[in-house]
Amino acid sequence: MIADRKDDHVRFAVEQHRDLGGYNQFDDVSFVHHALAGAEVSLATRFGGIDWRFPLYIDAMTGGSPRTGLINRDLAIAARETGVPIATGSMSAYFADASVAEPFSVMRRENPDGFIMANINATASVDNARRAIDLMRADALQIHLNTIQETVMPEGDRSFASWGPRIEQIVAGVDVPVIVMEVALRAQPRNPGAVARHGCAGGRRLRPRRHELRAYREHVRAGRPDETPDDY
Repeated sequence: MIADRKDDHVRFAVEQHRDLGGYNQFDDVSFVHHALAGAEVSLATRFGGIDWRFPLYIDAMTGGSPRTGLINRDLAIAARETGVPIATGSMSAYFADASVAEPFSVMRRENPDGFIMANINATASVDNARRAIDLMRADALQIHLNTIQETVMPEGDRSFASWGPRIEQIVAGVDVPVIVMEVALRAQPRNPGAVARHGCAGGRRLRPRRHELRAYREHVRAGRPDETPDDY
């Protein structure tokens, strides 16, 4: 079941983080002091025509099961209290089963005035993109590209030529900004230009999430052919 897989993602992520010994990527961030900068200090930023109070946001995490709904609730509360934007996890589970809307919609309920992005994959139809936006009352749409995951999955896609045209259709068919994020592969310098040509507000890269691939392998060994790569 998709819900089981989503819970596996969380379990493996926790185990993976436990092995890091308390390290997180903020440990790699440092600021260079300049006493005579001669400028006002502001954390506000503009990205793809979107104004944010801070140059960071809570990225797509999870959703699709009661347990992940609790995580999304807490993340939405954190976003509400800090004022940072937030993205839902992939909403493919909701497209497959509308009864699992709650683990996603709780984010808007807890963060009624915040900036929320609905996350979908590049194979989603325009109608499903609109469903995601409507459910979340989303301020923007985030499309994830997961070529590497599709490639390693036995039943995954091997042809990605339709992704660009589909993104263009989604951009033309929705009334919110569209952001493209790349999963697992390092974005090349030419990629932002390609994203812009498809009419998107912006593009970014997401670091690999090993727990998702691990979850997939376990479900393949368990013999669950009814689940597809889009469920990840």
